[in-house]
Amino acid sequence: MNLIYKIEELVDSKNQNLFNEIKSKTNIELINEEGDSWTSKLYNEKATIGIKKSEYPIACFTHELLHIKYELLGMKCPFFVDEENIGAEMIGHLYNEFCHHRFYKEFIELGFEPEQFLNDYDKKQFKQTLSEDIPKLEKVFKKNKNIPLKGLMVALPYLMYLSPNQVGLSKPKKIERLENISSKDFIRDLESLIIEVTNSNTYDLSKYFAKFFKLCNKPKIGFSLEKNHSTLVVAGNV
Repeated sequence: MNLIYKIEELVDSKNQNLFNEIKSKTNIELINEEGDSWTSKLYNEKATIGIKKSEYPIACFTHELLHIKYELLGMKCPFFVDEENIGAEMIGHLYNEFCHHRFYKEFIELGFEPEQFLNDYDKKQFKQTLSEDIPKLEKVFKKNKNIPLKGLMVALPYLMYLSPNQVGLSKPKKIERLENISSKDFIRDLESLIIEVTNSNTYDLSKYFAKFFKLCNKPKIGFSLEKNHSTLVVAGNV
């Protein structure tokens, strides 16, 4: 297989120590990613990083190394009991967002720029999601007689806006439109939850998953790092 990049092309003075730290704990393998975005997976003591052509390949590689570092520290996507038909894809998306808030500061401290934090596809996806979702939500708002919106329909696009690399940037017009049709209390509570996740010292995110879904009025779902659910945190109980 001809790899898009070799590891030696992805390691420099900024991420060398991080790379050495990960390499001392697990084997690192590169594969050409068939999907749209860079990926990382830790399985059976081997870290596999899916690579794509990118404007900032070293930054993308570092981003995935940080995902692996925090998973090795115990910050894993929790097991869940789902009576709300949420599904694994949405849980995985939320886990990814929570991880970003936890390790963004470290990414910047390594010497990278905020605009390098997300890969090319994720930036494109953010713009596309806003372009598609906001007009639909405005129609829902009008249909519901201008009752402010809340729940997952608001939380998912707004979470993309809350990505830590957006701090300090001018607010997109479509986000202003979303805020104009959303419950101000809901937006405030969602922002507070993200601050709580960012400042937390625990690697068990179960409580924050539960709080998120309680906020979105999905109480019948629970989370645990234990496969037998011995420490299940139920959204309706937090």
